Amino acid sequence: MAAKFQTRSVSLPTRSHPTTIKIHEELTRLRASDPSSASSSSAICNSLSTLRDVYDSLDELLAMASTREALSRCRCVAEEELFLNGSVKLMDTCEIAKDVIARLRESVAALQSAIRRRRKGDSSLESSVSDYIRLRGKTRKDARKLIAQLKQQMGNHNLKLRAADHDDDELFGEVLESVECCFKEIEGGVEGVFRRLIKSRASLLNILSQ
Repeated sequence: MAAKFQTRSVSLPTRSHPTTIKIHEELTRLRASDPSSASSSSAICNSLSTLRDVYDSLDELLAMASTREALSRCRCVAEEELFLNGSVKLMDTCEIAKDVIARLRESVAALQSAIRRRRKGDSSLESSVSDYIRLRGKTRKDARKLIAQLKQQMGNHNLKLRAADHDDDELFGEVLESVECCFKEIEGGVEGVFRRLIKSRASLLNILSQ
């Protein structure tokens, strides 16, 4: 009698799994947030904190044996390369964002130092203000470039991964949706922080010019 072989179906954890439920809930919170129009920096920080939670949950998902088996079986080299290259570009974009914010913080520190020196009779405040105005123009240009890069990445990640069954398709969609939310979150967060920093610095300059 011919030997009978049973083929075992390997798929990702279903949407009823606690980890996938948690990812869905965190993504829902991200979709409900709008950092570009948030009224305070704390709202932006809360959204970014939720984004970190999404990636923590994704790490849990990727650590599962069933997930690793499913991803190993359902390979698509072109989509994998696109995803990995996009991740590298996202990290580069984050570095640009951190550099922009660091330079703005340095300019604030320079203005604060100039104010303290002026109280002691130093007249270098005008020079510090001029330096800040030049830096503001450059950082605004960098911020526009940053946001353009993020929008391009959002477009490049409009993917549909091949999966074994409907549950896999839905879960892969959740993963890609989390990446898209990441791009939107960083775009809105960086733009919102940049706008608030510029507004605060402009208010400070108005006070100093009086």
